[in-house]
Amino acid sequence: IDEEVSQRNSSLKAVRELQAQLAEVQEDLEAERAIRNKADKQRRDLSEELEALKTELEDTLDTTAAQQELRTKREQEVTDLKWALEEDRKTHEAQIHDMRQRHAQALEELSEQLEQARRTKATLEKSKLAIESESHVLATEVKSLASARSDSEHRRKKVETQLSECQARLLESEQGRTEIGERVLKLQ
Repeated sequence: IDEEVSQRNSSLKAVRELQAQLAEVQEDLEAERAIRNKADKQRRDLSEELEALKTELEDTLDTTAAQQELRTKREQEVTDLKWALEEDRKTHEAQIHDMRQRHAQALEELSEQLEQARRTKATLEKSKLAIESESHVLATEVKSLASARSDSEHRRKKVETQLSECQARLLESEQGRTEIGERVLKLQ
């Protein structure tokens, strides 16, 4: 029984291998058919093209005079096109020359404007430095004036205090003199 099972498995394996080979052969056959069909189609196309070329050659041989006339016409067209191309080239070169001149002029104007801007900037920088210096001097003067004002205010207050004291003493003196005058009068 084991032998039959082993034989059966071997047979199944062989069948599978044969099926795989058969599938490969069928694929190859399909590919070969496709290639053959393609080759047949190309052969037909080439035959048709060959026939067309033969017909065209025959027509060409029959129409030599017409072809010569056409060639002359084409040569004239080529000559005309060359002339037109040369004229276009000259026009184009003239336009390029004009554009270069305008570009150079614009570049020169921009350079002048840039130089003017640089000079203006330098002048503004100098003015700025002068203003900053003057501002510093003025700030110093303001500070000095504020200090002088403060000193002046302090002296004014001191003088006012001294004046008040003097007035108080003067008042006391006046009162003392009045009292002395009254005493003198009483004594007389």
